[in-house]
Amino acid sequence: MFINLSNHPSETWQENQLKAARHYGDIVDIPFPLIDPNNTTEQVYRLALSYCNQVEQFSSVSPPNKIVVHVVGEPVFTFMMVTLLVNKGYKVVASTTQRVSEQIGNEKRSVFKFVQFRDYQLLTCNRGSSDD
Repeated sequence: MFINLSNHPSETWQENQLKAARHYGDIVDIPFPLIDPNNTTEQVYRLALSYCNQVEQFSSVSPPNKIVVHVVGEPVFTFMMVTLLVNKGYKVVASTTQRVSEQIGNEKRSVFKFVQFRDYQLLTCNRGSSDD
């Protein structure tokens, strides 16, 4: 199962992104919450806990190690969600894109082309370089 927790519903994705997500199973969209910039860290944390509970409801269908969660959005909420989910055994990913810009008169038009899903990993201060 692939859970998409972002501001970009899977129905708007390019075919190669859909194919990459379907590699993990059926795609389920959970709309990313609107995060008020005036919210305190504690309020964002409570919201993250609530969304983590939503994701955990899918564990009745698939165990956490068989669920991939795509989390992209407001940085503090995303950090909290990734931390909560990884600690519970979920694989959590972000989408990477290539920006292709085109100048049209006085306007610059950018199109983002999907490249891959990249795993989030929790790090410790003593972790060596990934090149080791």
